[in-house]
Amino acid sequence: MSVLGFYEKAARRGRLENGILTAQRIFQLKTSLGDKENIAVQDFRLPSIGSLHDVYSACWCNSIDWQQQGNSAEWTVTCNYSSERELNEDPTAEPAEITWDGESYTEVVFVDINGDAIVNSAGDYFVDPTPTREKTHLIAKIKKNVSALPTWVLSYRDVVNSGAINIDGLPIGAKLAMIRRPLIGPWQERNDIPFRELTIDVHIHPRGWKLEPMDVGFREKDGSDRIQIKDGNDDEPTTPVPLDGSGNVLANPTPSNVVFLDFEVCDPVDFTILPGISS
Repeated sequence: MSVLGFYEKAARRGRLENGILTAQRIFQLKTSLGDKENIAVQDFRLPSIGSLHDVYSACWCNSIDWQQQGNSAEWTVTCNYSSERELNEDPTAEPAEITWDGESYTEVVFVDINGDAIVNSAGDYFVDPTPTREKTHLIAKIKKNVSALPTWVLSYRDVVNSGAINIDGLPIGAKLAMIRRPLIGPWQERNDIPFRELTIDVHIHPRGWKLEPMDVGFREKDGSDRIQIKDGNDDEPTTPVPLDGSGNVLANPTPSNVVFLDFEVCDPVDFTILPGISS
């Protein structure tokens, strides 16, 4: 159970297309009759995944193919190389890979593009149906090979960035990015090194992830008490009344002076401890 013959074929293949260089090295191995393929493909003289090409220093081995010949003792092993993405013999040493996507969704909207409240001609906000609009926000998809389950994986769900961050050269202000759920892939192995692929989707919203409802209600403050709002005829309103942000009825409400409250509903955490994210 051993490799009895080993040589590299003189004929090499390569291709340069759209700035990406690909190449092949082909090896011929002879084993004892009846040996399985692991005897051939695990020979120490063969290139390993992530190793550099012997001529093209910008090409990394990204796949290995093998084929048994007709006599059952001869094996052809083809090592494929590419310059498209750097691979490391240790998969966990590779840098984070970042791609970009978008997500479309429907959101309730209270103000127009000028910042004015969306209300009817009498100054009341719409209840049924509530105004909505279609929106799209950016998603940075970060992938990183890790050797173990990160300790932060349970606490970094539905959280926002506590400070300004940078992803792939894009500056992002504090509390504009959210991580909803990190994904951990199954165990893999490269060059006898076990690893898992960690995927983090960072959702980026230009206005952040605060809750900003219109300040309206049926009661107002009276000192330390809350009393029912009534109109000049001593009637109770049938729809919520605009308030001034301090608990009192807003005098002469207009679309441009109605008040919106501001609530933090997501925990802020440090995103710079995560792969692919810097300050």
